[in-house]
Amino acid sequence: MATLFAGVSLSRRIPTYQESFWADSTVERANPIRAEKHRQIEAGVRIHTGELIRLQAAYFHRTVDDAIRISSLNQNFVFPGVIYQNIDAMETNGVEIRLAARVWHLDFEGQATYLSQKSKPESDLDLLPALSASGGVFFRNKLFDSHLELKVGFRGKYGSSQRGEEFNPEILSYVTDANQEIGQCGTLDFFLIARVGDAYVHLMWENLTNVRCFSSSYYPVLDRALRFGLSWEFSD
Repeated sequence: MATLFAGVSLSRRIPTYQESFWADSTVERANPIRAEKHRQIEAGVRIHTGELIRLQAAYFHRTVDDAIRISSLNQNFVFPGVIYQNIDAMETNGVEIRLAARVWHLDFEGQATYLSQKSKPESDLDLLPALSASGGVFFRNKLFDSHLELKVGFRGKYGSSQRGEEFNPEILSYVTDANQEIGQCGTLDFFLIARVGDAYVHLMWENLTNVRCFSSSYYPVLDRALRFGLSWEFSD
């Protein structure tokens, strides 16, 4: 069975109090900050055959006129100062694909997004990865006469290189990072969820291969970590 879908959205984002009025020796504004005007369209298709295969593919486009940008003034200082300003427009185009399939007692899940961003009157933006993906494979079944409900498997995620944004602790906001590129990164997690009666056991081994990379400038992805949890369902 196939289903087509589409949507259009028009909206405005009013500047926050900080964006409009915060005054400090390290904060500048080129002009009074105007409200952003958002226009977005999306179209795609969903295909599913019961629980066997579920596929969704979509294209989306967003234009933000008078987009509000926070940029660093001087990268040579620890607290370089920032400037709040409107740019003419920011355009985002992307394609997203989601897939879920079940074979025997194995579940396969995955999604991938291609993203292209441009600003006017500047040029290409790389605030986010151009390609990002996540997915996993899981064994899911009821065992021992359905006394044990088990879901166990691996899941991973990947992001291509990006310029990104860096966190400015002085203003507690992310600002455009023009000085540091974040390389591509991929991580792998192992997790197990088991239900015995009304009890749930959760076990997660994050960043299984202990990959060293950054999620944003100067903020690394966490090292390998093991998490364990136990919970009960008292009412339904």
